[in-house]
Amino acid sequence: YLDPKSYNELKIKTKAEYGGLGMEVTQENGFVKIISPIDDTPAQKAALEPGDLIVAIDKKPVAGMTLNEAVDLLRGKAGTNVLLHIK
Repeated sequence: YLDPKSYNELKIKTKAEYGGLGMEVTQENGFVKIISPIDDTPAQKAALEPGDLIVAIDKKPVAGMTLNEAVDLLRGKAGTNVLLHIK
């Protein structure tokens, strides 16, 4: 059994109709921390590195967001742009 939000997440992941930056992330001290960019993805091409902290996504501070809320802002249709403020 999946709750509605988990079910929608599963549908998104299995459809593969979203674009991503290609990185594994976690949350640390209120920021989104990059664990690892994935080879040959926009994150790697933008020279993002393990340990980088995302403090804002499209000028929206991530402080106070859950990790899932931040990840939702990082997703979009393939080919669209997202502006990150990295510390």
